[in-house]
Amino acid sequence: MGNYVHNNKIAVVVSLDGGNVELARDIAMHIPAMKPEYMSDEEINAEARTMMMEVFQKEVADINKPEEIKKKILDGKIATYFKEKTLTYQPFIKDGDTTIGQLLEKSKAKIKEVKRYAI
Repeated sequence: MGNYVHNNKIAVVVSLDGGNVELARDIAMHIPAMKPEYMSDEEINAEARTMMMEVFQKEVADINKPEEIKKKILDGKIATYFKEKTLTYQPFIKDGDTTIGQLLEKSKAKIKEVKRYAI
C-alpha cells in the first residue's frame, strides 16, 4: 500500500497485490497528475464507449474518405481516447517510455484498489 498527497488538496491511496510500497506510491503520485478516469479496460462500460463513438462519428462524418477508411479512423480515435483515460495505458510520469501497465507487469503486481480524495 502506498499513498501520495498533492498540494494538501488531493490524496491518493493505492493498494497492490504484489509489488512494493515504492511502486504503490509512484502510482498514487501518477494519478493526480494524469487524472485517469478508468483503472483498466474492464472499467470502461458500453455507455461510455457509445457516447464517445457518437462524438467521434460526427467528426469523421465530414471527412472526404471511403466508408472503410472512416471506420478505421473512428476506431483509432476511440482507441486513442480510452488509452489516454485508462491508467494502465498511460505513460508513467517518471518515465514516459513505460506505461503503468508495464510497471505493474515488471513488478508482478496488480492494483487491488485506488482511493482518491480531494478537497
